[in-house]
Amino acid sequence: MITAIQPPYDPELASVLHQLPIPSSFTLDDIPIVQKQQDALSIAGPDGNPILLSIFRPVSCYSETETACSSLPYPSLPYIVWIHGGGMLLTNRFVGVKTPLAWAKLCGAVVVSVEYRVTPAYPAPAAVEDCYTAVAWVCDRNNAERIGVDVAKVLVAGVSAGGGLAAGVSLMARDRALVGGPRICGLVLMCPMLNDRVDDISKALFGGSSTGIWSAETNEMAWKAILGDCYSDDSASPYEVPGRATNLSGLPPTYIDVADLHVWAGGFHGFNVLVPNAALSKKSMAPLIAWVQGMLRGDFGDGTMRANSA
Repeated sequence: MITAIQPPYDPELASVLHQLPIPSSFTLDDIPIVQKQQDALSIAGPDGNPILLSIFRPVSCYSETETACSSLPYPSLPYIVWIHGGGMLLTNRFVGVKTPLAWAKLCGAVVVSVEYRVTPAYPAPAAVEDCYTAVAWVCDRNNAERIGVDVAKVLVAGVSAGGGLAAGVSLMARDRALVGGPRICGLVLMCPMLNDRVDDISKALFGGSSTGIWSAETNEMAWKAILGDCYSDDSASPYEVPGRATNLSGLPPTYIDVADLHVWAGGFHGFNVLVPNAALSKKSMAPLIAWVQGMLRGDFGDGTMRANSA
């Protein structure tokens, strides 16, 4: 049996951990209690299902008498599609949306947040196909003109499950580009849910109730619900489990932000979205925001950080 000592959390983050609405572990029976539906613009999904979108546009786009439903045209702006977290089990497109809204305020961008179908009612590939459909819809030139986005500056971002879905969307966009699929200029993966394989080290480090957010047991439960009979075998699609992709060529420039592997030591899963005002959260966000700004400005087409954008 493998034993391991879980690294300590940052003291400021640890002090608020018990106040967060997400328990370290939960089961499928708990999901209806925390799911919450919202209303917004609805588009047709891949299976004829509705996909709800919330569109956040800079205030400068409106006159004093205009609203979000006012007549067009709007100015053509960079576009951030936000894919929320929740283990592909929880549905609420407003979870964590303050994060891309902060980027948008600095970049003058439009944010579109996606309400995708979740498991266990809708197992894979429902969630990733919904997210891809939303990105493709906005990248359609007629729709882009309608909501005022620049199809050459489309950045896809997500946290946790949303990060995994964003990675899956980018793989889909690459593979479907020859048949008119959307082109993504950049990708932001925050604590992404990429891999269904929960090994012994993961269980030893992040198992049980001592885990701040999203224990190894919860992760395993979620992937089993998402993949069903494909769980932990080689038949799962890389679109559904991006960590199983063997060909990463042709993907857009990507920023990967993690805490659990201690790039930002002392952070728990999703810390900089859940506790954005903590010193460690602000420290971790600074290079990410600089990267997003540079990507949407076109400062570094290959995704390489330059000194004048740090």
